[in-house]
Amino acid sequence: MMRGIGLSGIYILTAILIGAGSCMSAYAQKVSYSGGVQLSSGSYYFEESTQSFYLFNGMSIQSNHFTLSFQVPFVVQSSPWVSYSTIGGLPTGGTEHGVVERSGKGGGSGPGQGIHREPIILADTTQYTRASFSDPSISSGYRFYRSSNGRSTLYLNGQVKVPIADPAGGYGTGSWDTGLGLSASRGLESMWIISADLMHWWLGDLDDMKLNNALAYSVSAGKMLNNRKWVLSSSVNGLTRLIDDFDPPVNMNFGVGLMPKDDLLFNTSLSIGLTKSSPDIAFGLGWLINF
Repeated sequence: MMRGIGLSGIYILTAILIGAGSCMSAYAQKVSYSGGVQLSSGSYYFEESTQSFYLFNGMSIQSNHFTLSFQVPFVVQSSPWVSYSTIGGLPTGGTEHGVVERSGKGGGSGPGQGIHREPIILADTTQYTRASFSDPSISSGYRFYRSSNGRSTLYLNGQVKVPIADPAGGYGTGSWDTGLGLSASRGLESMWIISADLMHWWLGDLDDMKLNNALAYSVSAGKMLNNRKWVLSSSVNGLTRLIDDFDPPVNMNFGVGLMPKDDLLFNTSLSIGLTKSSPDIAFGLGWLINF
């Protein structure tokens, strides 16, 4: 499953709802359409803020234990400083990522700590706002365990991002990204659903910036209400350090979801960034339709 820094609230809540549906009935072969929008804002470690609007659409095919998905995001941003990646918006500095790289090396907060604290001043982008499609991604999941009562599942997940978007506008990094990981979910008698995800990412570098390979993680809990039609959720997700000398991204997410019937899901999310590598705040709306 896709895990993004800015879009994580939508994805995690959708995963909880899908897990709830799987607890109620066995899946047959199906085709699904998923979509969503999100607006985020943050200064990250720059002097000026960046506002980002994401629209994503995707299709998936599920048959027995296996799921294959394809997704293409559309991005509108007020600056080129945040590069969209499969793991979310990365504050690389865009065309000025070399400035960020040099600032990190000289911006430690103490002996041996090496964490940049001072705001980075980049070129004025007051009139910048632009829009474009970002890099598409292909993901797959294989359910290798399901308990006899259907309440517990384990998945092996993989994902690859194809670099076709222009990195100069913040729509991509210009490199291939691949991920491999595990996810687990458990439905409890009290109508609680808990889940955890781990995925290791091999990230391609920008021309003048090295992106570390990273471990993405999330832990979430959801409570189903009103005969399994509504769910309230909260989660924490993040990654290990992506850029040397800068804090890794970490987010706290809250969501409300509605499942009016088994083949239709809606959800909303609020994400709050806990470090400078995450947007300060993000609001999202997502949906999923099974055909």
